[in-house]
Amino acid sequence: MGVGVLEDSRVGRRVRDLRRRLGLTQKELAERCGLSPVYVQFIESGKRHPSLKALSRIAEALGVELDDLFVDEDMSRVEVTEIFSPHSPLRLWYRGRKLSPRQKEVLRELIERTLEEWRDDEGR
Repeated sequence: MGVGVLEDSRVGRRVRDLRRRLGLTQKELAERCGLSPVYVQFIESGKRHPSLKALSRIAEALGVELDDLFVDEDMSRVEVTEIFSPHSPLRLWYRGRKLSPRQKEVLRELIERTLEEWRDDEGR
């Protein structure tokens, strides 16, 4: 993982929803994952871009897989074309840094080439 495909506010809402299902307060979740309650609050409100390490700790504390934080009931998948659209509200991050338009284009090309190779391999 390392590439976040959801807006920070959606990831935050997902964390909040999972936390509430377990009946935990923000403080209790923070204690379980070794983060400050304020940081958890900022993540849930979309005011902070959580690191992969923080998200891993949160997922573990919530008893879910890391990728479960990126999928909610309203969105079971994201089309690659939506991620790379210049009009998309989604922001792409890698290792805590927002990707530039050029970096997004390089990544899109890499994904397309990889998928083409996979299709070619399946046809053999």
